[in-house]
Amino acid sequence: MQDLTRNDILEYTRSRMHEHPRWHSLVAANPLRGEWLIQEVGIRSSGVFLWAFLVTNRLREGLTNWDGFLDIQRRLESIPVELVAFFKQILDSVDSFCHDKMSTMLQVAVEAKEPLPARAYTCLEKEYDDSNYVFQLPVRPYTGEEEQESREQTSWRLDSRTRGLLEMDQMSGSVTFIHWTVLDFLRTREMAEYLAGSHLMGFT
Repeated sequence: MQDLTRNDILEYTRSRMHEHPRWHSLVAANPLRGEWLIQEVGIRSSGVFLWAFLVTNRLREGLTNWDGFLDIQRRLESIPVELVAFFKQILDSVDSFCHDKMSTMLQVAVEAKEPLPARAYTCLEKEYDDSNYVFQLPVRPYTGEEEQESREQTSWRLDSRTRGLLEMDQMSGSVTFIHWTVLDFLRTREMAEYLAGSHLMGFT
């Protein structure tokens, strides 16, 4: 797990928030409260970069959704300061009927020796509906349109079913974790057990 000093985390958080096009208009009337929010992230992070990284993403989501400052503050206050609890909060927010798929996607990504192509996750999706689907596929290469549609669908599914912990590189079409520390954390015993418990069908 990568730990940084509080000053490093503050600079990272400040940079990420200031980069968002809504940030300056949000705090224009009272710049001090914007700085207070950034300082609060630094305090709550306890020097854990992964926590600050994930929280900053959540706060930026709020900005994109046109949250007011008090809503942004409430977002921050609703996030557990303990990293395991925070991860579970993120994953528990996935629709319950998708927990099995969420767990499969993350476990496959953890076990993969290298980033898998979006097509691999499309296959996972189809297998839930029909375990014999592969025998019904046409014996021909995918067209460019089919490949693009598969990538778009996978990108949306990754976002909704892993809450953005996995993302697709639009250029290569490969699926990766949003940060390498996410992979390290999901490999810990507690998170591995949590994912296994979320997988109703079992994963081997």
